[in-house]
Formats: sequence, C-alpha cells, structure tokens
Amino acid sequence: MKLIFKNILCFFCLFFFFEKENLSAQNHSVDSLQGVIKTLNAESSSASLDDTIRISTLISLSKEYVGLRDYSKAIKYASIAKIISEKLVAALDISVSKKWLANAYQSIAYTFENQENYANALSQYKKELNLREEVGDNYRTSLCLNKIGELYNYQDNFAASMDYYYRALKLIDEVNYKDEILTIYNNLGITYDRQKNYDKSLEYYNKVLKLSSEIGDKVTMGISYSNIGTVYAEQGKFDESLVYFFKFLKIAEVSKNIRNVAIAYLNISNVYEMQGNFDKSFATQFKALKILEEIGNKGELALINSNIGVSFMSKAKRTLADRVRNAQEAKKYFNIGLQLYQKIGQVEGISQSYDYLSELEELMGNHQASLQNYKKYIQYRDSLTKLIDNEKSIRAEMNYEFDQKENLNKLEQERKQDAAKQINDKQKALLNLFIVAFIFMVIFAIFIFRSNRHKQRANKIITLQKVEVERQKSLVEEKQSQIISSISYAKRIQESILISEDEITEHIPNLFITYIPKDIVSGDFYWYSKQGHESFIVVADCTGHGVPGAFLSMVGSTLLNEIIIHKKIHDPALIINSLATGLSGTLVNKEKEELNTDGMDISICKIDHLTKKLFFAGANQSIFIVDNYNTKEIKPQISSINGIFAIDKTEKITSVELDLRDGIMVYMSTDGYVDQIGEETKKKYLTSRYEKLLGQIHTLSVEKQRYMLEETFDEWKGDSKQIDDVLIIGFKI
Repeated sequence: MKLIFKNILCFFCLFFFFEKENLSAQNHSVDSLQGVIKTLNAESSSASLDDTIRISTLISLSKEYVGLRDYSKAIKYASIAKIISEKLVAALDISVSKKWLANAYQSIAYTFENQENYANALSQYKKELNLREEVGDNYRTSLCLNKIGELYNYQDNFAASMDYYYRALKLIDEVNYKDEILTIYNNLGITYDRQKNYDKSLEYYNKVLKLSSEIGDKVTMGISYSNIGTVYAEQGKFDESLVYFFKFLKIAEVSKNIRNVAIAYLNISNVYEMQGNFDKSFATQFKALKILEEIGNKGELALINSNIGVSFMSKAKRTLADRVRNAQEAKKYFNIGLQLYQKIGQVEGISQSYDYLSELEELMGNHQASLQNYKKYIQYRDSLTKLIDNEKSIRAEMNYEFDQKENLNKLEQERKQDAAKQINDKQKALLNLFIVAFIFMVIFAIFIFRSNRHKQRANKIITLQKVEVERQKSLVEEKQSQIISSISYAKRIQESILISEDEITEHIPNLFITYIPKDIVSGDFYWYSKQGHESFIVVADCTGHGVPGAFLSMVGSTLLNEIIIHKKIHDPALIINSLATGLSGTLVNKEKEELNTDGMDISICKIDHLTKKLFFAGANQSIFIVDNYNTKEIKPQISSINGIFAIDKTEKITSVELDLRDGIMVYMSTDGYVDQIGEETKKKYLTSRYEKLLGQIHTLSVEKQRYMLEETFDEWKGDSKQIDDVLIIGFKI
C-alpha cells in the first residue's frame, strides 16, 4: 500500500505560472483569440513596439491550445511569437523586446513540458533564463530557475534540481512574493523526500506550513499537513502520520473540498491497513468511495475500487479465518476497477488489475486462472510499452514539422537576398567555369593516358588475386561446415546423456529446469537418479563453455553413473571426493600446467522422500532456500576457482542436512545467470538481484517461475552477448 502514499504526494505539489501578465489570466476562448489575430494581422511583423500586442495574443492562443492538448498548433503560434520577438530584438535591442522574446521561449517550453518532452523544454527554459538574467529581472529569473529545477526533478537529477531551487531562493523577495516562496519550499521538500532524506524534507514542509499559516492560506496549510503525514507514514511513524492526516481532513471538510476529503480518507485508510486494523481501514475507504462516486470521475473510482481490493487481498494473506470470503470481496472490487479502466481505456490500470487478479488466484491455489490473468497482464503491459513508443515517435515527427515551419520565414528572406547576389555573380561564375573546365580537360587527358597503361598491368594482378581469394573462401566455408556438423553431432550426444525433465517430474512433480546454453554445446550439465526412496540432483559447471566444456561434462556424467548407481556411494560429500578422484585419473596424462586450468563447480542434493530431509554438498556453487519470502544462501564446502579439483586443499568436507518443510523452494544454479552483463547497465546481474527475484517468485507455480526467470534474463541481457551457459533447477517436495 506504500504506492498510494507516493500517488497522493504527487497530487500535492504547489504550482505557479511563470508569466502572470501573459499566461495566468488568459480567459479568452480560442475563437475570440483567432478573431484578434485576424484583426491585428498578428502573424506579420512591423519590428516595432506595436508587435507586443501580436506577441501577447499569439502566446495566449498557444496556451489555449495546450489546454486543448493540440500541441501542434500550440507550438505553431508560440514559434510565430518567437520569430516576431527575434525581429523586435534585432530592431530594438532594449529590455522590453528581450522580455517578450523570453516570454515566447517560455511559451514553447511550456508546450514541450506538457508533452513530457523534458529535454526540449529544458533547452527553451534555459534560453529564457539567459534573457531574464540579461535584463536583470530577478523575480522572473527566480520563477524560471524554479521551473528548471522541477524538470530536473522529473528526470531524477536531484543534484541539479536542488541547485536551481536554491538559486531561485536567493533571488526571490520573501516579503512580497510569499506564494512563490511556498512553491520553492514545497519543491525542496518533495526532492528531499524522494531521496529519503526525511529530516530535510520535514524541515521544508514545516516552513511551508509556518508561512501559509502566517498569511492565512488554508488550502496550502492542508497540503502541508498531508505532505508531512506522508513522510511520517513512509518512516513507519503511523501515530504521528494520522495526526497530520486528520488535520488535513478537517481543513478539507471546513473548506468543503470534497475531493481533498476523499484523498484524506484514502491516506488514513492506508495507515490503518499498515497497522493491521482492517476494520477502520475499510470504514474510511468506503467513505472515500462514496465521495468519489458522487464526483463521478471514472479514473479515481477505478483507483479506489482497486485499492479496496488490495486491502481485502492483504487481509486474506494475513488471516486464515474468512480467507475465502476476503478473497471473494477482493475479486469483486478488482473486477469493478477493471471494468472502469476498460471504459476509459486506461491501459496501465487494466494491466495492473490483471496483475492483482493473477496474484489473488495464485493465493487461492487457482493456478490455471492465475496464469490466464498473468498472460493478460503481460499482454496489456506490452501494449502500454508500444503506446509509449508510438507517442515518442509521433512527438519526434511533430517536433520536426514545427522546426520546419519555424524556419520557413527565415529561409524565404534569405532566398530573396541570395537571388540578387546570384544575378550579379552569374557572368563572373560562367567565365571562371570555362577557364577551370579547359584546364581540367587538359589535365584529365594526360591522366587518362597514363592510367590506361597502369590499368592494364593492374588488371592482370587483380584477376590472379581474385582467383586465389575465391579458392581460399571456398576452402574456409568447407571447413566451417565440417566443424559445425561435428559440433551439432556432439550436441546430440550430449542431449542423449541428459535425462529429460519429464522423467524427473515423475518423482518430483514440483520441479522446473531452465537450461540456456551459450553455444551449440554446453559446459553446464545436470544429472538425476532415483535410488530407492532417495533422489539425487546434480548441477555442474565445467571449465569454459562450448566443445571443451561439453566433453568434460560428458566425462562427469559418466563418472556420476559409476559412483552413485554402481558403487552405491550416496553421501554428497563422498560423491564429490570420488568425482574429483575420477576426473583427476581421467586427466592424468595432461601436463601439470594444463591440469591446473581445468575445473568443475558442482552442487549435489540428496532428497530423502521418507524423512523429507535434504543433504547438500558443493564445490564453488551455492544453493538457495526460499521460505515465506526469505531467501537463504547455503554456501559450498569448497570455495576455489578450481572447483572440485581444489579438494586436496581441504582437510575434510561433510554434507549439510536440512528439513524440507511444505512450501520451501530449493534452487540449484550455475553462475551464468548472475554473471550476465546487462545491455543498459553494462554491469553483471549479481547474486543480490538473483536472491531478490527468487524471493518474489517462489510462491508461483513452477511453470510461471521458469517463465519469470527466462523473461527477466532476456530483458536484462537485451541485445548484448550471452557470456556463459545458464542452468537453474528449482524444486519443492
């Protein structure tokens, strides 16, 4: 439920418009402004102070189109205002003309900001900032600095964001511009809160509260109470949080702001839920629901219904009593939220609803229904990604068209100027052309005569070289085909040695295998055998990958058959000892230096189906035990780059014994998954992320766990090269 606090925090940012004279008080309709443009011929320019009326009208019209989300026309009129302002600055290099050019840059930036095109918005605001500083307008410079700070905050560049906020504070007059001071203080509080610096966040939120109290601004006081309560909730200080949320509720009720009343109830209900007090949580949630039903906003209704569903699901998870009834209630509200999101076409909300339904069905053991809802969640999540990509593409195309229109007038003027010059220079150019052409033809004739002689000799050499290159190419292709055929045959041999997953799941139904070789053949292999009431699972990673690793894996598989099945050695620690001895004997004819480069990391699990006990031994390869969202790593007895070949440096190894309670998942894996380099981060996935992922998926069905592991691996790797073989076996008894 922490997400709700983040959403509510976003609702209570303070805003002020940047150019109050031209952007904040424009109530004209689009039609009336279009009429003014026609009357004034506002798209023309006389390069005089009369242009300020045209610029003001164009900027107002641009803002109206931003409100209508018609960004193409908004940019068009703001760009015309910019062109006229530039002509005005060129003709009258005074503060007034520069002020209007700054207003035009601001209008363009405002449009880009509403499109969430923050890079272009920042570029335009910085152009505005240069002009504001040049004319020495501290007030509007401060407003611009604050706006740039907000955009950097949106991009998570907190250092730059706070730098601009503090620069804005230095310039603003606290006595005369309290509203703007409140906004900057609140923005600083939000930035510190997003960095989890709660002390500094509370410092600035309390400054907002104090100043708003002094000027009697009840609305801002309420917002301050809500933001302070949010910080305390994020810190787990629920009693303090409730005090401030109830203060916010009281102000909202007195001012009869019913939407803020509903939001206050939502905040309060979330705190009650985190305290485990579901009765109070539901009571306040349904108060919020009743208010939002009266307002009739489908998006907010969908959110509150989904929120109530999450509360019922949370209660079903925590208490066994009435679990079925709570789950049914959760499903009802999730479906109401889903239907509302479908009506308004909000893809993100639809996707989240299916994710909640999948989690709920999994909780109730309805694995098939859970999987179906999860597939729909993935489908809508992917469609949302496509919509975002399409929107970015449309914006890029729109920006190109805007730039073309903006440059049209300049290009026309330049064309007229160039035409006169071209007429004057034409005769001179033609004369020079004839002289240069004659000289060139003489030089060219000499060059052709000499080059023909060289070409005849070169053609003979090239012909011989081409024949040799073709012969070498044919030979290389033939050898490559032979090598690939041999490796493919080796793959069939290796696959014939590995036992199929279906054979293993006959004895261990809740088991999955994720096996992703880097090359055609793999240096990772697994081995399984059932001996009486005991099952043996082996996961091994031989030195290297490809053909060398594959040969060593086949030797290891053969030795395991002999040790476990024929010699009846069933202690995992003794199996590792015997395997190390067998491999050393197999490789005894190799030079000592070559032998030192060989290695095999291995983990061996023996499962006693009667006692439900697990016995584990490993060489340079851990296993992970996950129970109730807690992940525990069981370290190997041998830790060395040579794996089991380092056993002679270990005095004695013994197996680890564990109890396999219901619900415990065991994961055996090689290092290929955690060592994979990500396309975006250029860093390894690492064990810490792997443990967190196992903790998130261990309650899912084994089929869905396999799907999540493979999908996460593909997303992390992206288009980067796979660096090692990947093998993961997960099971529970």
